[in-house]
Amino acid sequence: MTYIDYLNGFNQWLEQADSPTDKAIILYYGLLNTFNRRGWPRWAGVDTQQLMMLVRVTNKPTAFRARDALVEAGLIEYKPGRKGKASEYRLLKFGNIKRTENATENVTRNVTQNVTEDATENVTRNVTQNVTEDVTKNVTEDVTKNVTENVTPNKTKIKDEDKLLTTTTRTCDEGLGRVMSAFLDKINPTPSQDSIDLLKGFCEEMGAEVCLAAIDKALDAGSDKRNWNYIRGTLRSLSRQGVKCLADWKKLDEDWRKSKTYGPDGPKPRYKSKVPYGSAGQGPLGEFEQAALDRMLERVKEGDAT
Repeated sequence: MTYIDYLNGFNQWLEQADSPTDKAIILYYGLLNTFNRRGWPRWAGVDTQQLMMLVRVTNKPTAFRARDALVEAGLIEYKPGRKGKASEYRLLKFGNIKRTENATENVTRNVTQNVTEDATENVTRNVTQNVTEDVTKNVTEDVTKNVTENVTPNKTKIKDEDKLLTTTTRTCDEGLGRVMSAFLDKINPTPSQDSIDLLKGFCEEMGAEVCLAAIDKALDAGSDKRNWNYIRGTLRSLSRQGVKCLADWKKLDEDWRKSKTYGPDGPKPRYKSKVPYGSAGQGPLGEFEQAALDRMLERVKEGDAT
């Protein structure tokens, strides 16, 4: 599952959940961000102090209750730590989460974990090698028309599209993951589904670098601008002006600066003098003005002598 899959799955789960606590919601977003920062390991170590920081509390019981609520809901798995080693956490896929009685939930979770974790390379290799052509033919012949219509209406086209989609999806997910990580860390740790969808759309339209730059712009603009409304306004303005990448934004900014500095006839003057150059008070004097000044000084000297 990708970063956005976990976000969408959790938000959909919230719509059906039975009054989950705010602390449990904050902890899940914090764990999701932790896994993203560490490169999506299978298990992530989180000690008690880190757990309290993720929940944003200063007492252990509240943090433990938030963790237990996620475990009971089947959203995470938890291995207690021991001296010198932090507790370990694992995000569970939403396809494995079922709202049934506790016994059924435990059985489903255990079976899923055992099948996934205990499947070794040797088992996979043996199964692959032992599949004969006869078995392959029988499986192919037993596929019904309904399955064929639903799964492979056009095998060649789907294979080509899957290759392109896989490459594009991987690139988009990596960029979107960086955008969502920055947004959760610096702007809002508990975003709404609408803001996630809009941010995803902007990321697909203009690229992750533009979205990250918009977040940085909000941070530089001051605490009153450090919010989703300011970032959304910036991205909407860029979208209306046809920006598709960070280079477009830089060019747009350069053009705006030039419009403030240059006019149709060249560079704009910094100021306009009200006194013509060469008159009293500005620049060197002309010959006529210098001669008049010399005569004035001579009269002053003669007056002083008498």
